Amino acid sequence: MRPDRYTPMGQAGLLVGAATIAVALALYLGDPSRLPGAAATAVAGLGAVALGLTFLRRADRQRQARLREARSVIESVTDDDLRDALRASLALNLAGVRISLAELTKLVTPGQSGTGKGTITVIGSHSQARKR
Repeated sequence: MRPDRYTPMGQAGLLVGAATIAVALALYLGDPSRLPGAAATAVAGLGAVALGLTFLRRADRQRQARLREARSVIESVTDDDLRDALRASLALNLAGVRISLAELTKLVTPGQSGTGKGTITVIGSHSQARKR
């Protein structure tokens, strides 16, 4: 699970739910006669976990919808070179690599780069990124 892909509300729900379940377990293990209170606390924790999972699932559905929309926009482009560059840009974006507009332009018009091929400068936390 990549935490950067999920909503803060979903993450908070999972964290609060896990902490509440841990408290319920500690209550029960500390004094087994507190079973009803520990059970009620555990149910509240499960509710928080369920709420967190609901937010995570919603975020995933929204991300999938944006991806479908982006793919349909890319497929509607009539210029083959531009469509290929946009596909490459989308693939790099999904891999966590950012590409600048200038580099995307070089991919579309490779003849201007001198070697006949466009180049991509990787920016960010990717393993191939250069420091700026």
